[in-house]
Amino acid sequence: MRKLILLMVFFTAGCGSANLTPPIVDMSGVDQVKLNRDLAECTRETNDSPVVFHPAQRFDNCMKRKGYTILVGSN
Repeated sequence: MRKLILLMVFFTAGCGSANLTPPIVDMSGVDQVKLNRDLAECTRETNDSPVVFHPAQRFDNCMKRKGYTILVGSN
């Protein structure tokens, strides 16, 4: 749980331009380095993509495509 909180704090700044709080993902069997890389990629993808869906929905969809289980979505 402590890692999850630190992760959320660390990546809140990364989602700044879209004012997103990253989703809380199931950390079972998740490599922390891969998660960090995927969060950064989804942040860039969300910020660079045209507005079709709400940014939080785009971010969550990106993480789901990468195989993560979203416990609490972005907001």
